[in-house]
Amino acid sequence: MGPRGTAHLEMTVAGSAPSRSSGDMRYGGRGSEIDLTTRTPKLGSGALEMVVLHDAAYVSIPGLVKAGKFIRIGKDDPRFEQLAGASLQMSPDQSVKAFRAGLISVRERGRDTVQGVSTTRYDVKADTVRALQAQGSDAVPGMPDTLTYQVWLDGQDRMRRMGLVIEGTRLTMELSRWGEPVSIAAPPKSDVVKPPPGF
Repeated sequence: MGPRGTAHLEMTVAGSAPSRSSGDMRYGGRGSEIDLTTRTPKLGSGALEMVVLHDAAYVSIPGLVKAGKFIRIGKDDPRFEQLAGASLQMSPDQSVKAFRAGLISVRERGRDTVQGVSTTRYDVKADTVRALQAQGSDAVPGMPDTLTYQVWLDGQDRMRRMGLVIEGTRLTMELSRWGEPVSIAAPPKSDVVKPPPGF
């Protein structure tokens, strides 16, 4: 896993508001770009679609716009930083950066098979504040002092799975299709609409 590349992402969140996300990412020196679709059954059958590029983000939010239509959020909009930050936190190189910044201990837990690939599992204990600051975020009041990540690496030290339980919510992220071509681009202009009042 190098400082730049591409990967496919599958993420599940199990807790009071379970969700499942799927998409592609491209990461490198300029940051991350991502095309992600998230389904949260508790919020209805629609899907939240998000495309985050270096200069703008596009979101399709059920209940605000029709399916397949997007609202553009420019780089100067404060909400762009929130979306770009979320995209950056999903980037595998940023996850490694967080581990290193907050590292307290690493424990090898044995071999496992993920996506049909042989991996080694590690438990990585990290200081919460230092780990989040390395990703450009701040700890939320009430968070534990330390976080323990479960990380599965393949024979090329590429992350295949990462797990984390925090405040009763379990997050699992799987990465695959490393280095394969991805298409991450703004939606067609015909699919970009004006935001509704109050957005």
